[in-house]
Amino acid sequence: MISICDRFIFLDDVQISPKSFQVRNRIPSANGGFKWIGVKEDSSMPIVNRLLNSTSLSDPESTFERIENTLKSSYLASSELENVLDSLEHNLKLDSTLAKLNISLISSLFELLGKPFDYALSSESGVNGHGSDRVVDLLRALNCTEYVVAPGSLGYMTGEDIWALSGLQFLVYNYFPSPYPQRFQFDFLSHMSSIDILFELGTKQAKKNIFGSNFELTPWIPS
Repeated sequence: MISICDRFIFLDDVQISPKSFQVRNRIPSANGGFKWIGVKEDSSMPIVNRLLNSTSLSDPESTFERIENTLKSSYLASSELENVLDSLEHNLKLDSTLAKLNISLISSLFELLGKPFDYALSSESGVNGHGSDRVVDLLRALNCTEYVVAPGSLGYMTGEDIWALSGLQFLVYNYFPSPYPQRFQFDFLSHMSSIDILFELGTKQAKKNIFGSNFELTPWIPS
């Protein structure tokens, strides 16, 4: 979805959601199905005060060792493994926040695939507020005319007048990934971490698969 946007907005100043994709992702498991790899945030402050752009990682060195061992056990033969591990180690060991780590890793991946993208940070917009009101104000502040959303985002948008009154056009992004060979799997597991396809196919073929897969943009009219 990022690749079709003129500008992508990172909501970097929102509260951390434990066990969400903010802090972890999935790769195929040798036992079938998938397993989680992720990081742990500094838990010294109350959970309600933990924002993505102000919360640091807990023990980055041991986190890297844990993820390194997991990836080596799954993808040791991959030609891309060392490059990814070098990037991961560099970013994990910076004095960084969870927001900076996520943004840096996503940006590094897109640069590797030859698809750099333009983005904005919600924390730098000067827009305050909460929920749908803030998202609409962010879009207006950035002079957006269309808002591309994933299907999972529609749950918090339905039934709120703010969307209907915003004057924006809404497009729902449905992505249909092209299957590729995955070790340990008889049936293709979709929506794994992007490093899975990178390790399995290599950079050149991963780029063709990711950006060559089908997607559909469906207009959505607020109710």
